[in-house]
Amino acid sequence: FYPTCPAPDRLVKCLSSFLLLIVGFINLTSAKWTNGLHQICNVFKIVSLLLVIGCGFYRMIRGRVENFAEPFEGSTYGKVTSALYAGLFPYSGWNYLNNAIDDLKDPKRTLPRSIVISLLLCIFVYFLTFSSYFTALSAYEILMSDATAVSFAERVWRPLLYIIPIGVTMS
Repeated sequence: FYPTCPAPDRLVKCLSSFLLLIVGFINLTSAKWTNGLHQICNVFKIVSLLLVIGCGFYRMIRGRVENFAEPFEGSTYGKVTSALYAGLFPYSGWNYLNNAIDDLKDPKRTLPRSIVISLLLCIFVYFLTFSSYFTALSAYEILMSDATAVSFAERVWRPLLYIIPIGVTMS
């Protein structure tokens, strides 16, 4: 909340440890509570992503597309390959669907559908999110940013500066 000074390191570690303990306690205590917490976190993530996408679309409509002029400037085959390889890990959640096969009523129908739908939905949402980032930040600014969503919020709409970090934390 104070961009000119960093948060005290001990405070950050204590707060994160406290939150991890709470999440662990909820996970151990009740599957129903864990499911509820998971749903709340998903809502925060989706709302944060939709806010970024909405602001990005607004900026695109207003003509803020100068960072899209040379989208592959400075790219090489090696860099593109590294980017694709790095993209494997965020989208690898579909691997865990096989662990839930016992809980499915019709796994032959449901499992392939859920894999395809979840992959396509994730790719689509994150494509829109990254495109939105480019309406406010250059490729260099995105690379140099410690928190791209916060840098985006700082440039685009000040109230997002308070919403986005909470959404990222909850996700």
